[in-house]
Amino acid sequence: MKYLPLGSFVRLMVIIAQQGGVPARSIMHLLPWLIKTILLEPFRLLELVIFERKIRNHQLKEDPIFILGHYRSGTTFLYRILMQNRQLGYMTMLQSVAPEFMLLLEKPLTPLLEMIAKIFKMRNHFHRLPLSWDFPGEDDVGMTALVTPLGSQWGVMFPENFKDQFNKNVLNTNASWLNQYQYLVRKISMAANGKQLVLKSPPNTARVKELLKAYPNAKFIYIHRNPMDVYGSSVQFWDTILREYVLGRSSDFNKHETILWQYEKMISAYLDQKYLIPEENLTEVAYQDLINDPSATVESIFRILKIKGYEESRYAMDAFIETQRTYEKLKHKNNPNAKEISIRWKKIFDHWSYPTPQTNHDDGHTAKKLSEIS
Repeated sequence: MKYLPLGSFVRLMVIIAQQGGVPARSIMHLLPWLIKTILLEPFRLLELVIFERKIRNHQLKEDPIFILGHYRSGTTFLYRILMQNRQLGYMTMLQSVAPEFMLLLEKPLTPLLEMIAKIFKMRNHFHRLPLSWDFPGEDDVGMTALVTPLGSQWGVMFPENFKDQFNKNVLNTNASWLNQYQYLVRKISMAANGKQLVLKSPPNTARVKELLKAYPNAKFIYIHRNPMDVYGSSVQFWDTILREYVLGRSSDFNKHETILWQYEKMISAYLDQKYLIPEENLTEVAYQDLINDPSATVESIFRILKIKGYEESRYAMDAFIETQRTYEKLKHKNNPNAKEISIRWKKIFDHWSYPTPQTNHDDGHTAKKLSEIS
């Protein structure tokens, strides 16, 4: 089906049918998918003809650097700092939403899309920033954008099926998932001219074992944040998804239970698997340290993992950090579910010695500090 005209559209229709269909109120959210899989289909086929053999034969010179951590834990802020190191490659937002023709169209299309975004004052809803197509992308979004059932983000698009998709494509991935993932990573590597990649996608936090099968010498940066702040920010994260992106029905979707369940499953999987990573290839970073002293925290990451390019990029990273000091962080209301959260997530609170809600919990919103997004 890969070379079949409108193959992506056919796969999209099959996935939608399997997930229960798209209600009338979500039809507008479906429109970008239809444009991509119908109007832009010739570019997908052309990229296959021109690049498919090169993609299959491409070899990474170095295994990637993976940023791990649950959603809303500071992964994007850390990613944006590391992106200032031009000796490293990364995945852009455009690559993540249009991976099937990114090698063919990214360079000519990006300036045009950036101009359109500025003219129409388009926004990055998750990060409350002006939209930029050079913003960090996530490989799990890319896997879903390839219109393969192996993409974990179908659970986000169809939230009533979230747990099923998360179990299948995050907690219990198989050889098919890994093969498709490596295909995507090779494309990202080609777009980055073979530079060592830094990749950030929160679901990878639960896939350490699978990632090591493909990339045994990979380096891992795990960032953790106070679970109460993760919960509060995750509520707003899901509100944005349900308002702006969801395709499927959500009337029976339990946002609170989903957040509790996903966080517990994802972090437990990481704690169970992190021992597989060679000690010299893993460092763990506290979100609070990153926003209190980002320069020192990033320097320690480079030193511990022996990542190249620190001296050459330190001024660029510090300059970027300075631009973020005016970023206003959202404030979360007192959580009526605090007791349940502290019970369900006790293992995580205890592992990193975070205060439970019964103690004096400093929510980190009283001082002006650097932050990714709330």
